[in-house]
Amino acid sequence: MSDFVVLAWREEAAGAAKDIKERLATDARWRVAIDSAHMAVFLSRGRPLPLLRLPGVTGVVIGSVFNTAEALAGRGQVADLTGLCGESPVALCRRLSQDAWGSYVAVLPGGDGAPNVFRDPLGGLECLTWRRDDVFVIASRLDPSGPHAPINLAIDWNGVGALLRQKNLSSVIVPLLGVEAVDPGLMRAPDGARWRLWSPARFAQTRFARRDARPEDLAAVVDGCVAAWVKGRLGVLCEVSGGLDSSILVAALRRARAPIIGALNHYWSQPEADERRFARIVADDAGLDLTERAHGLLCWDADKLSKVADAARPSFSAADANYDALMAASLAEFGADSLFTGQGGDAVFYQMATADLAGDLLRGAPAGRPSWSALAFLAHRTRRNAWSLLAEALKTWRRPVSPHASASFLTDAAAPPQPGDRHPWLKNLRGVSPAKQLQIQALTNNQSMFGDSQRARAGRLIQPLLSQPVVELCLSIPAPMLAIGETDRPFARAAYAGRLPEVVLSRRWKGDLSVFFAQSMAESLAFLRPFLMEGRLAAQGLIDPARLEAILHRDELIWFDHSGELTLAVILEAWVRHWEAALSAARIEAS
Repeated sequence: MSDFVVLAWREEAAGAAKDIKERLATDARWRVAIDSAHMAVFLSRGRPLPLLRLPGVTGVVIGSVFNTAEALAGRGQVADLTGLCGESPVALCRRLSQDAWGSYVAVLPGGDGAPNVFRDPLGGLECLTWRRDDVFVIASRLDPSGPHAPINLAIDWNGVGALLRQKNLSSVIVPLLGVEAVDPGLMRAPDGARWRLWSPARFAQTRFARRDARPEDLAAVVDGCVAAWVKGRLGVLCEVSGGLDSSILVAALRRARAPIIGALNHYWSQPEADERRFARIVADDAGLDLTERAHGLLCWDADKLSKVADAARPSFSAADANYDALMAASLAEFGADSLFTGQGGDAVFYQMATADLAGDLLRGAPAGRPSWSALAFLAHRTRRNAWSLLAEALKTWRRPVSPHASASFLTDAAAPPQPGDRHPWLKNLRGVSPAKQLQIQALTNNQSMFGDSQRARAGRLIQPLLSQPVVELCLSIPAPMLAIGETDRPFARAAYAGRLPEVVLSRRWKGDLSVFFAQSMAESLAFLRPFLMEGRLAAQGLIDPARLEAILHRDELIWFDHSGELTLAVILEAWVRHWEAALSAARIEAS
């Protein structure tokens, strides 16, 4: 596990800081990396995070930081931060977000020792903040019984309700009173002031569109980011699903000469979820030995749900508990220190088919082909006629993208959206077309991939397609150029033409796990009924047992898609139960 704790304090809190430092130093899980006049940094043993000290200041950057210009040129290079000295905290963090990228947290003490904190724009490294005895604490993990833990921690039921209404808020909400999260791309000052230094809308605005973008630009930046992530890796386990995104990842890993020691494919018994034929072709083309693992139905139980329920946020990255456990075990089996996946590619490369793309065509956005031809391709893919697509696009011409619908079994009190329910990335979208807004919303959903999981605890979990330079480039490319062609994601396919097997490039369908999840829910009914209907969410009046009971029947679950809303509720219920027990135990220990 790779975690950190930073303590920062003003002079008057030096005694309290000394006590916390001494107690942490006796904990075998931590080692002291920095101990200065107003700051101490502790890193977990085993797989410690990289640590960079900023020249000329007492600040530090914890995590992986790479050079943006080098990534755009197709090369991987660790960032040189020497030029950042002497700038104000806001200016320094702004430059960091522009000239560097990665998975990091920057801590920059102010003049009196109080910290300014900046988290990388994609949120690859967790960043929680609180105060303990006037000592500022910045950490990647929350231990309620630790000497640095916040006092008077409690469940934030309003936060839990917000997550039930809208799962993508999990990247900005920690549903615990007494602790706050630093949003991705946000800098927080000691007085609580906030500067949002990075937002996807800035790159997706129509006036900044990269109409001249070429497929080779995309190939270069993906290659560069993969090459950066490979640096320092001793053994890479690569997931090969057989789809386009993982195939692009394999091609980039080959070019980076990554130390791949295992290629793994998981398959399900349903034909639509078995992509082994394509995975084998990709692996053979790359000269990799493919290991295939059958994946059975996910039958929920309390033990599976408890594995990562101790994270400060509910972990949706571990929603498929069987897959999560198998990948964690595979890291150990292969002796790999990292797991590379192609997750995030659907959002970044724009796999979605929507009438909003027709709206962008009406606005004059380029599609890499005549507009009438692009509209015909879109109509064929959506199985609609062109006129209906245009009519729908006109209706949504100026309407902002809507959050996903709430779970159908929320109580009347819990269900209505609240003023703060919109994700920060989905605010202030002036100049962003509805099609691009949809891409940003998909990116908010993909932030859950950075959440806690068993596989992330077993090794470094890396999703290169969610790297900042790749995301920024694809946000700036007009949506029709990315999305409309004879197959989906035509721009990404063109970028890797000649480097992927033709059968993968021309593939017209994706694997579908909806049947697997529906059957898994049906097989878990004996557990789900009492767990949810008699659980803490129901007791707090957030879910309605009567409405829930109406869908907890085998036929209903098989024929209608309730997997997403039920998975959300199950993970939140398990998280709440864990934290109520943990907080109770911490109070007893403290007394």
